[in-house]
Amino acid sequence: MVESYPEDFNGREVPKSLPYMYNGPVAMFERHGFQKSRPLGKHHWVVTKVVSAQGGAPA
Repeated sequence: MVESYPEDFNGREVPKSLPYMYNGPVAMFERHGFQKSRPLGKHHWVVTKVVSAQGGAPA
């Protein structure tokens, strides 16, 4: 399982300078098959995706 902690900008303007946003927005992860697992705060989430040991999609 792969896990990340992105910020959700849905409905909010993305600030032009984001030195703290090294993970990217939630929408980017969702486009690549990640799912929101649980909230970490008002706009932050834990997103997860199950991958196989060979790096492909799970069986």
